[in-house]
Amino acid sequence: FKHLQAQRERAERARRAMAATVLQAVWRARLTRRAYLDLLTAAVVLQTAWRAAAARGRYLAARRAAARREAAAAVAVQKNWRCTVARRAFRRQKLGALTLQRAWFKHLQAQSERAERARWATAAAVLQAAWRARLTR
Repeated sequence: FKHLQAQRERAERARRAMAATVLQAVWRARLTRRAYLDLLTAAVVLQTAWRAAAARGRYLAARRAAARREAAAAVAVQKNWRCTVARRAFRRQKLGALTLQRAWFKHLQAQSERAERARWATAAAVLQAAWRARLTR
């Protein structure tokens, strides 16, 4: 339990460090962008920069959406594969159990048949002995 808790704490620290790094990067990018836009005075240059930023945002949004779709597809493929592997393993276990059950049933049947034959042989021997004893009298 302590191992899991320590692992969770490490993961949380790593996540927070990553979040802080991302926030710092976002903040620095924002400050840089604002300084750049402050330097631009001409309307034509502003329009060009705006259009480029908008196009870049659309491109990145489309790229992120494609990445999310690919990740979802990968998860679906992995889920289906794990399901297939689990079904195969279950089928193998079930067939193995059935094979063992059949073998055990055959063993019990053979044992029962041997006991029955021995009982009949004993009964026949008793009858034969009684018959022979009667014949000798």
